[in-house]
Amino acid sequence: MLLLSILFAILTPLILILCGVILYKNADCDINGAFGYRTSRSMKNRDNWIFANELCGKILLYGGIVSTVVSICAVFTAYAISGENESFLTSVAVNLITAGMVIAVIPYIENKLKKFEKEKEND
Repeated sequence: MLLLSILFAILTPLILILCGVILYKNADCDINGAFGYRTSRSMKNRDNWIFANELCGKILLYGGIVSTVVSICAVFTAYAISGENESFLTSVAVNLITAGMVIAVIPYIENKLKKFEKEKEND
């Protein structure tokens, strides 16, 4: 059960890492409605698109790495303190928190994108 808890705990962070790498490496792809960081601001022009996808990719990559380490530590701690059932519940909680953090970074990226637009206007 501990192995299952660890695997489950790192599933979401590993997906974040994979998505982060893909976004960062492919940030200069054409603006599209199927792949990438898609908001009205990021899709306004190519410069915004590349900036937003590179930033989002970095955040997902580094956030996924940190989340992986935190997840594993949390599961082992819960296992050591309370046993197998608690370690699995901890892995579920960590995944939900990680998913919530992904949504929480959207305002941050939008703010950075807004500043990027203003800097481009001033150049």
